[in-house]
Amino acid sequence: SRINRMKLLTMLAAAAVFVLLFANAGLWPRPNNSATFAAFRDAMVQASLNSSDHVQFMASDVPQIQRWLGEHQADAHFDLPVGLQGRPAMGCRVVAWHGQKVSLICFQFDGRKHFDFFAIDRADFPDAPPRGAPHFAEHGGLMTVSWTQGGRTYLLAGAGDESDLKKLL
Repeated sequence: SRINRMKLLTMLAAAAVFVLLFANAGLWPRPNNSATFAAFRDAMVQASLNSSDHVQFMASDVPQIQRWLGEHQADAHFDLPVGLQGRPAMGCRVVAWHGQKVSLICFQFDGRKHFDFFAIDRADFPDAPPRGAPHFAEHGGLMTVSWTQGGRTYLLAGAGDESDLKKLL
């Protein structure tokens, strides 16, 4: 019995050494690390352009939307930029991305300008936008602005131009 235990311990130690050598040699399969902020932005622009199931819950009241998002395990403790505060929303949706739940709130202004606000935990990105000045860029036909504040990363995407987005911040 003692000899069997020694054999088992020796085999387990050998297996552990093998796994460590295999992993250090770069032969162990590594997860796809496409969870970059750029990949997130591209995926959210696509979600913004998807009209078939753009919102899951229709409501204009943002606190009501936050309650719904929280009930669906999405981030509901975000800070809307000043330019969106007090504006009625069209609705919201929970977007799945790399195992995370992203909060999307849809806004429409002047009956035609459509903007989507996305909030996600900043810890989900190794390369989140730095705190400070927002970053403006065009992606997939939409203008975007991204920023990090507190423990969250935010993205605002819409069919406007940079000046339209600046008014919403």
